[in-house]
Amino acid sequence: MLAEVERHARTLNNPQERATLLAGISADLVKHDPGRAMDLMTEAERILADVITDPFSRWLKLGEALTAMAVHAPDAVKDFVDAMTGDADPDQRTSTLTFIAGDLAESAPGVAEHIAYAINAPDGVASLSMQDISKALAASDPDAAERIARAIPDPKLWGPALCTIAQALMKKAPGRSRDLLAEAEQLIRTQQQPTEQVTNLSAVAEVLARFDPEQARGLLVEAEHVVRGGLGRDTLDAWVENDAFRRDGPTLAKVWTASALLALAAGWAEVAPDRAVELLTEVDGSGADLTMSTPKIEDTVRTLARRDSAAAVHCVSLLSDPYDRKRAMEDIIGVVAGHDPPEAERIARGIPDPAVRCLALKIVVEALAQRDLSEAERVARSISEPAERIHMLGLLATMVP
Repeated sequence: MLAEVERHARTLNNPQERATLLAGISADLVKHDPGRAMDLMTEAERILADVITDPFSRWLKLGEALTAMAVHAPDAVKDFVDAMTGDADPDQRTSTLTFIAGDLAESAPGVAEHIAYAINAPDGVASLSMQDISKALAASDPDAAERIARAIPDPKLWGPALCTIAQALMKKAPGRSRDLLAEAEQLIRTQQQPTEQVTNLSAVAEVLARFDPEQARGLLVEAEHVVRGGLGRDTLDAWVENDAFRRDGPTLAKVWTASALLALAAGWAEVAPDRAVELLTEVDGSGADLTMSTPKIEDTVRTLARRDSAAAVHCVSLLSDPYDRKRAMEDIIGVVAGHDPPEAERIARGIPDPAVRCLALKIVVEALAQRDLSEAERVARSISEPAERIHMLGLLATMVP
C-alpha cells in the first residue's frame, strides 16, 4: 500500500505537496525499513530546498514526520538535522536548531541533547539556546537537561536553568529538586548583579514555596526590596546605550520594574494570593507595555487558580488582548475543574462572553464525566449553543457503561 502511495506522490506537480506526502510515507515506513525511510525523507527535503530556502520553514513542513521518525531512528535524524541546517546563516541555524530541539524534547530527548551541543555560535547566543533546550528537556529527561545546564557557557544562566529542572522534579524527586534549588539560589547570588537576581530569585521562591513557604516569603521580600530601590544610574545608562529599541532611561526603568514585579507576583501567588493580586494591579496601573509579559501573567493566573479562583478571575482583566483573556479563562476553568467541578461551573456561568462561556462549560463537562455522568449530562444540556450541546451529549453517550 505504501508503494502505491509513493507512486501517487511522484505524480504530483506541486513540489510542496509531493515532499509532504513523501515525508509522511517515510514516517510510516521507519519502523520496518529505517534506511529506506531516511532516503525518502532526504528526497523530500531536497525537493523543498528548491522552493523554500530557509531550513526553519522546511522543518515546519517536515517536522511532524521527523519527530515520529526520531523515536525509531534517532541517529539518522541527528545526521539529517545537521545536514539540513549546515549551510544556513549562523543566526538562522541557531534559532532553527533550538526550535527543532524543543519539538523533539519529549519524544526523542537524546536527539534534542545532541542538538544542544551541536550549536556553534558565540557564547552569549549559544548560552540562551542551550538554556531553552535544557528547559524543554526538564520534564522528559531531567538528567539530560541538567547536563546541558551545566555546560552552558555563560555562568549567569546556570542558576536559572537548574531552577527550571528543580521545578520539573518537585513531585517525582523532591529531594533532588530541593538540592538543585539550593544550588540554583547560590549560583544566582554569586553570578548575577542584584538587578539581575530579582527575577531569578523570584522564580526560585515560586518553586521553594511548595517545600518551605516561609523561606520563599523571605526571598520574595528580599527581591522586592531590590526592586523598590530602583536601578542604579550606571546600570540604567548602560542599558540605554545598548537598547536595540532606543528607549530612554525612564521607559527602560518602568519596563524593568514592571517585569520584576510580575516575577514577584508569580512567587507570591503560591504563598499569598492577595499580595500577588496587589502587585499585578500595581503593574497594570503603571503604564508599562505588558505585551511581552503575557506568558508570565498567564502563569500567575494558573497558579492563582489552584489557590484562589476569585483572585485568578480578577487578574484575567489585566490581559489586554481578548484572545489572551479567553485563553486565561480556559486555563482557570481547567485547573479548578480538576479539583472542584461545582466551583468551575459557577465561574463558567459567570463569564459574560457567550462563546467563552460555552467553551468553559465544555471543560466542566469533560471534568465531570470522569466522576459523575449524570452531573456531566446536566451541565451539557445547559450549553446554549445547539451544535456544542449535541457534541458534548454525544461524547457522554460513548462513556456510558
